[in-house]
Amino acid sequence: LPERTSRRHFGLVPGIGLWWYAERWRRSRMSKTADRFIVVCAEQRRRLIHDAGVPESAIAVCPNGVELRYWRCDEGAAERFRRTQKIPAGSFVFGCVGRLAELKGFDLAIRAFAVAGRHAGGGAVLCVAGDGPHRGALERLSQELVVGRHVRFLGATDELREVYSATDTVLLPSRSEACPLVLLEGMASGCRVIASDVGGIPEMVTEPVAGTVLASRDADEWAAVMRRHMAMPSDDRRRGRERIRELVGARHDMNHRMGDVARVLMGTAGAER
Repeated sequence: LPERTSRRHFGLVPGIGLWWYAERWRRSRMSKTADRFIVVCAEQRRRLIHDAGVPESAIAVCPNGVELRYWRCDEGAAERFRRTQKIPAGSFVFGCVGRLAELKGFDLAIRAFAVAGRHAGGGAVLCVAGDGPHRGALERLSQELVVGRHVRFLGATDELREVYSATDTVLLPSRSEACPLVLLEGMASGCRVIASDVGGIPEMVTEPVAGTVLASRDADEWAAVMRRHMAMPSDDRRRGRERIRELVGARHDMNHRMGDVARVLMGTAGAER
């Protein structure tokens, strides 16, 4: 629900923001048409309670799940991807995956990569998988910041498992999210993450081994965290991959998640709260 605002009518009479009350009333009426709400993160539950007056007892939190048998690190696929994309041996690979739209904030990822890259001596690459209306602007930005030769725009691809397998850290600087599958897929593949502090992301990245959540949208601050990721010894990164995958399996295994949804739908038990 947007912030409540008011304006002056005829330039003189102050309004009281009736549109805001009308919108909240409309949402409250809509919420009464459902007996049960299923959301994918606690932040969505909070917003439903606050913005639409939905009773907490009517909301079940069932986070998204990921198929662990499919999303896993494949060293052979990683080598093929790095060879195909002409990524120099030993380079640290950052990855962005998603629709190239302004909402995803990938411009921040490129700006931060440009800053971090100045300290990496050319030893880092950013791979951007996906397509969308913002692609042209992102490509121009990478050229303007003189990092174009270190940024790979992959377009829409069905080979995301290869991308994640070759990626050391996934970047998700979104302006809005709920429980993004990109993070689950990347983490299940053993990638660390650097992501925005929005929606349910802090609920997903709960331990430092999994990565870092940032409230700031300052490129220098993002770059500082990216440099810390690059500075981690390769042996520690390898050991961390399994730990990250364990974290995803404990909370986001698809079989467990679907079981929770089924129990809510069948009314046999409440989902995780």
